[in-house]
Amino acid sequence: MALAELAARQWGVVSLAQLGALGIGSRAAQRRAQAGRLRRVHRGVYAMGSAVLPREGRWLAAVMACGQGAVLSHVSAAVHWNLLNYEPARPEVTAPASRKGVPGIRLHRSHSLDAQDTTNHQGIRTTTLARTLLDIAAHVPQHHLERALAQAERLQLYDHTALHDVIQRANGHRATKTLGQAIQGDPQFTRGELEALMNKLARDYGLPQPECNTSVLAHDGRSYEVDC
Repeated sequence: MALAELAARQWGVVSLAQLGALGIGSRAAQRRAQAGRLRRVHRGVYAMGSAVLPREGRWLAAVMACGQGAVLSHVSAAVHWNLLNYEPARPEVTAPASRKGVPGIRLHRSHSLDAQDTTNHQGIRTTTLARTLLDIAAHVPQHHLERALAQAERLQLYDHTALHDVIQRANGHRATKTLGQAIQGDPQFTRGELEALMNKLARDYGLPQPECNTSVLAHDGRSYEVDC
């Protein structure tokens, strides 16, 4: 019962260390796995039974597999924060530079991930929203970054001071300039890829920046929301 309750709090996954704390050693865990009561996800990480894990369970399993100090990061963290709506082929995790890679996980090694840049979001150790935006700025197209910034604004999570602070503490992170330029203007929420590309097109060719998803007042006095 204690194991089931623990797994329920952790998106269906448990670590071997947690099993040990409940009195279930490695051999007992192996027997349970052979009987189908546990399923190995990564080395030292198990799921309960044969049910398909939700993506949060896959993310948490990846973080557990990468050991102490590991956090969900980059595009995986952006999806977890609801800033992007697509998942990478492998969960992305940042861990101390000394950590070895794990099959099935895209591991980013860091010498300088500040404790201020990590948090617990919905039960998963994750980079903060500001650090997540800095990390994806180095890996996604610019209009995806701008859309993530606009989504943060829409969700009332946008914090300009926190973004400026994470840039200042980034210790040479290669995306500081990219993110710094992206936060100079007001983020605009876009509903789809075409709107984001329209913003990019206007910026690249020096055209007036369109207003996206804004309300206009018609001659009949009604207010209508229009795309850009």
